[in-house]
Amino acid sequence: MTKSDLLVRLDYAQFAKELKKSKYAKTVQSIERGIKSKDVGKLTELHDELLRDNDFPNRSMLLKQTTDALHKLTLTQFELTFEQWQDIWTTIGVSYPKLTPMLKETLEPPKRKVLRIDGLTLVIYVTGNSPESSVFLEISGGSEALKLKEELQTQLKS
Repeated sequence: MTKSDLLVRLDYAQFAKELKKSKYAKTVQSIERGIKSKDVGKLTELHDELLRDNDFPNRSMLLKQTTDALHKLTLTQFELTFEQWQDIWTTIGVSYPKLTPMLKETLEPPKRKVLRIDGLTLVIYVTGNSPESSVFLEISGGSEALKLKEELQTQLKS
């Protein structure tokens, strides 16, 4: 037996056995079905399960796959005025209090902020502080992103 054979046997044989288990195969199939059907709820649920299960084989690749799919499915962009942003940031802060201090920093432009919490990513570009200055807001993530998107769309319509 050569060194490389021993390396494969010690390092990869156990990993390959884990990947052959039905739990892994079912999870991969569920992720693929969720992506194909564009089921944000199911993908969010699978993503959260993977976050909790530290011992799941090939976990990092599956987390990346679900995160990328959720980003693509939920990405929403808003173009606002600074005047609108002054109202909107408080709505976000009320729903996500941990983000409030960082959101408040965007009131002193120019600023670019990327904010992340579980199931939600916000990218904020504030160009200036005159009422008509442009503010660009991107929302993505999982179910939380869709909830916030609906909340902001409702607020912007009124």
